[in-house]
Amino acid sequence: MIQEDFYILATMMSAAAVTVALITLLWHSIGKVRIDRVTRTFEFLIATRSSERLVELRRLRKQFFAEGEPISAEWFARHIHMSDIQVGSDSNLIRSREAAEAIREMLNTYEFMALRASKSDLDRNILRKALRGIVSSFVIDCMPAIEHARSQNPVAYRHLVELYQEWRSLGDPEFRDR
Repeated sequence: MIQEDFYILATMMSAAAVTVALITLLWHSIGKVRIDRVTRTFEFLIATRSSERLVELRRLRKQFFAEGEPISAEWFARHIHMSDIQVGSDSNLIRSREAAEAIREMLNTYEFMALRASKSDLDRNILRKALRGIVSSFVIDCMPAIEHARSQNPVAYRHLVELYQEWRSLGDPEFRDR
């Protein structure tokens, strides 16, 4: 009888030890996943803030549209689809097409960021605190161009628009639509 009780007690203690080990492993795994996501987010932020390419894209965009100035769908569609033959050697058309391509590349960069956030690859809270104003202002400026792109392809910039709408719905007093 004592031997059976000892066997039951040993089995229960073994099960409890395995349970504690599994909980500890799970706890550490969740912590590691969170740390990895935060690390990737900061790496993304550092890369975008120090990116010479993004600085150049912003400069090209500002040649035609200041921050806060809506980018018309007509202008965007006309210039993004210009061929080399249409542009020729006209320096104004060359700069217009470069600006349209810069705007598209910035939209694609932010769409990729939003996609990664939607898949929990990047931390949404950190992105919101670091980029909400910049990205939201850009989306507001580009909304006519985004809507044009979505009329051609309904899922174009889906993740970016969803992230913008999420940030907009938070109701922070700093967040303003134009």
